[in-house]
Amino acid sequence: MASGGSTRFSVVRTGAADLELLAAGNLSMESLFGVYTAGSSSTGTSANDPYNLKRAVGSNGKVLSNAAGGNEKLVDGGTESLYRAWYPNGGGNLLLKVGGNLSGNALSAASVRVGRPVNDLDHDSVNVGNWLWRQGNGLTGSQAQATAWWINFGSYAAGITGKTDQMVGFTGFGTLGGGNLNVDVDGNAGVLTAVRSSDNAVNARSQGLVLAVGSTGRVAADGSVQLTGGGDLNLRVGVVNPAAGYAIDQLNGALVDLRGHVQLTGGALGSLTLRYGNQNREQSPSEVRAYDPLRSTSALPGGGMSLLPGDATFSLATRGDLVVQEVADPGRAPQMNASGFANGFAQNWFSLWTDRTAVDLFSAGGNLTPLTQTLETDMAAVYPATLRSPPVAACITDVRRRRTGPTYPPSKRWCWRRRAMGNWNCWQGIRSTGGPDRQPLRCGPGQPGNHLEAGFHGVPGGWAACRGQRQRVQRWQRGALGAPSAVRLRRQHRQPGVGDDLEPARFYALSGDLLG
Repeated sequence: MASGGSTRFSVVRTGAADLELLAAGNLSMESLFGVYTAGSSSTGTSANDPYNLKRAVGSNGKVLSNAAGGNEKLVDGGTESLYRAWYPNGGGNLLLKVGGNLSGNALSAASVRVGRPVNDLDHDSVNVGNWLWRQGNGLTGSQAQATAWWINFGSYAAGITGKTDQMVGFTGFGTLGGGNLNVDVDGNAGVLTAVRSSDNAVNARSQGLVLAVGSTGRVAADGSVQLTGGGDLNLRVGVVNPAAGYAIDQLNGALVDLRGHVQLTGGALGSLTLRYGNQNREQSPSEVRAYDPLRSTSALPGGGMSLLPGDATFSLATRGDLVVQEVADPGRAPQMNASGFANGFAQNWFSLWTDRTAVDLFSAGGNLTPLTQTLETDMAAVYPATLRSPPVAACITDVRRRRTGPTYPPSKRWCWRRRAMGNWNCWQGIRSTGGPDRQPLRCGPGQPGNHLEAGFHGVPGGWAACRGQRQRVQRWQRGALGAPSAVRLRRQHRQPGVGDDLEPARFYALSGDLLG
């Protein structure tokens, strides 16, 4: 008999009430926990609700894969089913006030199946796709599916191997139903002790901190959007991830805000160890001069967090080093759910970024890097259209052994502004040359003129609606444009041409060199 092999997580939560965790000393999450305010449902359930569809079934005619079938009744939409799409609103605030250090708990999938229960790898607990689910296709007739994104507080999903069930949901600290998340730490936070294992069959684990503010949305037939949730995230801390190294997954933690503002203030976020030497591996690939062993043009990063903004702005300010692992789109995150159709099932994606989405990075006296590694889509690391850093960082440093960096989507508010007091050693940034009418932004509040870009990918053996290409580990393309690979709800009026009222990219090196 096949049995489930995923990790189960615990929950501490309220609905509309505030939640406070106060500690005079340290506060540590020793196992996977979801600590959050859930809000209350903004809409009731009804028969044939286009925003609360039944879960997709696989080739076995069931939602789940476990041959024992013990959990099927909980998710199949029957009389005993507990699953529904939640669109919460009015959630309480969450306050974490810690006199010592604060640490979280994160888990990633194993690398090999040998020695695992029924060859199950488990899943990445930090992935926003565990708790932010989505649907929609823009088709008409019986295959039509309204576009929406909602909260999955916790449910079973089919395992990757097709033999097990996974328990997926939110783990970390958050306000999923809306509300502000305030974290005040007198000491350090995140990865305080490195946890290493040489066994690839064991799930990698860390003390990575996950902080999230949730929001949901439903797109009507006329293109209007009904949004719920959202709030601000404020983190005041000493050093984030003082013991963390270079992470392949999101084990160093993540900051998520689907609708609101994020403010991080601290001594440092991660660390950058400058590299010196006269060998190619020790210098930036952009360096064209003779190598100077006393001049550093690259660095080894550690402890960078993942940033996942929706319709949100992020502002990170540190006195020392500032390391960002990636800036990712939560609407294109790997999905633990699929949409059902008459001929099978499919997965979809759309960007939750708007022209207001922006990231500001400020390092008062250390070095800074906006990207260490990410799962690339569109053959590049796609970033929001606005990324700025003030002229105070000692050095903006190359940490990726390649010449190309982030790709920025087309936007009327595009802004890429980088300044450094010393050397500016980095890769080339690329801006997409598509016009504003090819700007993959969803409809935002008060902006019914914006349009939605979405893509859909059929699971092998299932339904496929487009030529959208699946990327590594299901992080979906942002530029899957042109029929039939995307659908567009266009503006009702003519848009200005490319280049109208757009700011140029500006790069400054006050007292050092500029390499690109």
